[in-house]
Amino acid sequence: MKNIFLPFVLMLCLTAEAQKWEEGNYMIQALAGVLANAQVSDYGYTDGICFMGAWIDESNSCSWTMNLQANTSYQFLGGGDNDAVDLDIIITDSKDNVVKKDNSADNSPAITFTPTVTGKYTIKLELFACASLGSFCAIATMQKNANTLPIDNIKIVIQKLREVGEYLLEEKDVNLHFMKEKAQWCVYGAVIDNNRSSSIDYVRMGYGEHFIVSTGDKNLADVDLYIKTMSDGKTVCSDEDSETLAAVKCLTEANKNYTLKIQNSKSDGKSLIITSIFDLD
Repeated sequence: MKNIFLPFVLMLCLTAEAQKWEEGNYMIQALAGVLANAQVSDYGYTDGICFMGAWIDESNSCSWTMNLQANTSYQFLGGGDNDAVDLDIIITDSKDNVVKKDNSADNSPAITFTPTVTGKYTIKLELFACASLGSFCAIATMQKNANTLPIDNIKIVIQKLREVGEYLLEEKDVNLHFMKEKAQWCVYGAVIDNNRSSSIDYVRMGYGEHFIVSTGDKNLADVDLYIKTMSDGKTVCSDEDSETLAAVKCLTEANKNYTLKIQNSKSDGKSLIITSIFDLD
């Protein structure tokens, strides 16, 4: 499947003159607000997955479970596209107790949280009110003394993802959408060191065909992508070419959990890598 992207790889550095991919604009609206707030924070991006995006219907939510260390200060920043009216963040512990929340009536929730107990915590981003049926929403996960990302690196990664969508939409004439499987993230941003990887478990994509792509900032020289079934660890599709864009076309099954493994095979130090799941219909 990689061959359809080869002409595009040569033009990744170019800025699209027309932003015709409407959903890409919604994604940029959400991420721009969240990452702008992150840039002025005195917290840094966590290693591994550090921001996520999802298409969320009004009165619905998307969650992320992660290990938090006792006596370490974390910050969670949320935001949505221009239609998002009221977004909330709710943090629960492993026993489903609410330990902190921001349910103010605005679209840019923020929580600073220092757990007293090390363990797994679930961070839920809930779209309480929206001017339309749904919005693209995003959240950043940060902690004290973590990774600082130059704004230029962030712009490069988001621009690359938008250009992938525009290329597929215009040049390949596909009916492309961000994955809209309920309660599932469709965009993952991760800070990954050279020759290291980050894996995302319990990804449900439903039955159908998907494009899954990974690309990174100017530090990245080679990214590889693997999609595996969680039940047996079998690789159902992968891209191991030595390029800065990994892309696969994958047919997934309903009611099945998958693992997405993003491998930073070569970079100049740590790299910000963004991965997105698209529906094809």
